[in-house]
Formats: sequence, structure tokens, C-alpha cells
Amino acid sequence: GYIPVVTAGKDYKAVCPFHNDTRPSLQVSRQYQNFRCWSCGQTGDVFEFVMKFEKVSFGEAIRMLADRAGIKLDGASSPQDEVRSRLIRATKWAEEKYR
Repeated sequence: GYIPVVTAGKDYKAVCPFHNDTRPSLQVSRQYQNFRCWSCGQTGDVFEFVMKFEKVSFGEAIRMLADRAGIKLDGASSPQDEVRSRLIRATKWAEEKYR
């Protein structure tokens, strides 16, 4: 949902959002559930992708993905994380409205 991907055999490919790219150099593997950019070398799983793309911590990435999937997470989080999560959601809302 972050970048447009196209099917490339058994995997997907896309233009890498982590560097100034014009050709699809990012490969997303269904089998291994990870991504790799063959130009800039960025690799990781879905959590790493969200952390790098959104510039958030691991805990915030988990919360963002859980919200997106409709999964309720148990456990307390720090008040600073809650404030940051609310600010991120507000920024995303504003971005969508003013795009």
C-alpha cells in the first residue's frame, strides 16, 4: 500500500522509495516475505520497510501495521509513543486532505 508494485514472475518489483530511482530496482519476495533494492542495498521485512519509509521506531511500526490490519494490540505503551502515533495519524490525514 505504500508504493505501486507489479508482478515479476513469482515476486514483485517496484521503484525503490529509499533513493532517487527511476527504474524498478526493488524486489519484494512472496516466498521469503522480504524486500531488497538491488541499487541501494536496502533490505528487510515488512517491519523494516515501514520503519524506514515512515521513519518510525519498531514499536510504532508494529502499531501502524496492526491498526491497518484491524488487529488490537494488548499491552501498555509509553505516553510519548501514544502522542507520536497520534501526530503521525494527524499528519497522514492532513496529507491526504491537501494532496
